[in-house]
Amino acid sequence: MPPHQPSSHDQMSGIHRGMADMMEKMHPKTFIQEVKHHATSGTSAEPNSIPSPMLMSMKGNWMLMFHGNAFVLDTQQSSPRGGDKFFSTNWFMPMAQRSFGPGRLTIRVMFSLEPATVTGRRYPLLFQQGETAYGVPIADGQHPHDFFMELAALYDLPLSEHNLLTLYVAPEGDPAIGPTAYPHRASASENRVGTLGHHQQDSTHIANDVVTLGFTHRMVRLEMSGFHGREPDEFR
Repeated sequence: MPPHQPSSHDQMSGIHRGMADMMEKMHPKTFIQEVKHHATSGTSAEPNSIPSPMLMSMKGNWMLMFHGNAFVLDTQQSSPRGGDKFFSTNWFMPMAQRSFGPGRLTIRVMFSLEPATVTGRRYPLLFQQGETAYGVPIADGQHPHDFFMELAALYDLPLSEHNLLTLYVAPEGDPAIGPTAYPHRASASENRVGTLGHHQQDSTHIANDVVTLGFTHRMVRLEMSGFHGREPDEFR
């Protein structure tokens, strides 16, 4: 028998589903839709009132998205504790989503060019502390983020209209601990440098071998994560 060829009706149905998914991504109306948005780090969800500007396009059954942030800075912190530096902080996040079986599959990568745009292995940031870089404790400075900040796959399985099961698997990612990492928090999205609480609030936002299982019922979400919590070296 000849292979099945999708009819024009099937193709139009796929296009309509894709357009509906794009509208849901742009204007989520419920908490469950916001959870499925996956436009922040890990499995975090921001309030629906917070915009997530991004480029979006349909490619076959895949919905492709891209957003990011980049700053060019010339900081002057001339003092015995500080310093002067010209550098760039940046991050970029491409994503792809599609229907897969009874649920929705999301593939997401987040990376930063800071290893190339921040020289000397750190930039001056008075009062910042909390980690080491290349074996030296950081004081009054911030290390560049890794080239790969997240490599993750998410699967959302609707159990009913008001119940959603989510699985997050990331060789490098963000477990369900603490707030949304500062680059994605609306309150810190315009920060050119790492927040002073970054190493305390966001201490696990780049962890190894992360697996998170989440259950959402209406406005309530429960999550459980397993991950390697030991601080990895600069080469992961």
